[in-house]
Amino acid sequence: MSSSAATVDANIVPDLGRPGRNVTGTIHIAPITVQLNTILAYRPIRRLGVVYNPQERNSILAIEGLRAETALRGLDLVEEPVPLTDRGEAVAAAVRLRAVAADLPDGLTVRLLDPDDSDLLADFRLRVVAMLEDPDHYCMAGEVGSFVADHLGDRGLTAGIFRKTALVGYGALGLPMAGDPNRGRELDLPEAELPLVAHMPSAMVDPGERGRGPHHRLIDWRIGLAESLGRRHLITTVSARNHHSWSHLARYGLYPKRLIRVGGGLVRLLVHRDFTADPVFDPANAELVLVLVEELTARWDVFEGGRVWGRVSVGEGAAQRWYALCGREREAY
Repeated sequence: MSSSAATVDANIVPDLGRPGRNVTGTIHIAPITVQLNTILAYRPIRRLGVVYNPQERNSILAIEGLRAETALRGLDLVEEPVPLTDRGEAVAAAVRLRAVAADLPDGLTVRLLDPDDSDLLADFRLRVVAMLEDPDHYCMAGEVGSFVADHLGDRGLTAGIFRKTALVGYGALGLPMAGDPNRGRELDLPEAELPLVAHMPSAMVDPGERGRGPHHRLIDWRIGLAESLGRRHLITTVSARNHHSWSHLARYGLYPKRLIRVGGGLVRLLVHRDFTADPVFDPANAELVLVLVEELTARWDVFEGGRVWGRVSVGEGAAQRWYALCGREREAY
């Protein structure tokens, strides 16, 4: 063996003093007693938290040891199993939501949504879409598959933000499987990289909660989750007219890279981030152009070797106009 946390308990050998088998290796984790002594030498504690994989035997054995040792010392043990998808794939979704919860305004809570929340999520989406100032900003006709079923099942994860029992926001992350629709094909990604794609289809927040940070937290959560799951390509689609949304995503490294046609004949920006790349805008490029947001859906040419990097405004008040800043990536030397 190379290393083991619990050689005897895992039935690798019956006894460390008399192993009885032709086995050698290392025990890489200090005994629970030693670990607790070290923690308590640093500072007194009353409560100890532990995150573990409930499908890993070594993790279960460690939890059992912690339960016994903390009980002897009069400490409270707070156990948090890492949630598992229906595919048995350990994910950091709920664990990462703890950081979101700690950063939300007072009165708001967050949790993962499950299939029992289907009607709640569907009703909330209809209500928010009905209140959009511009109906083009989000059209359900452009969605692929069954949004609610796919993102509350084994093809996605969705975080819901609540004020008491009322859903006031959500953010969904799609995890396409083999044979599922995959936006990576529209980026001409190699077939071998399609399993590394995550979709960031939508996040909606009740108008009464906007401007208080929930949307930012949901973006952070989905970006971190996709990267932790090894989904290096994060992709979404956005209405070109919804410049508030796509310029906001550009601040997180998700840039519009081309125009595509989706359901209902809609034209959408295909927005992408590759976690292994760090593109830099080249302001000196001769092909730098400004395109009126209202005209962007007709400018397929600006994506021929270039992309949209953000937005700029010209004028003030009623005369203010918004433009897409388009250009090429700076070449590496």
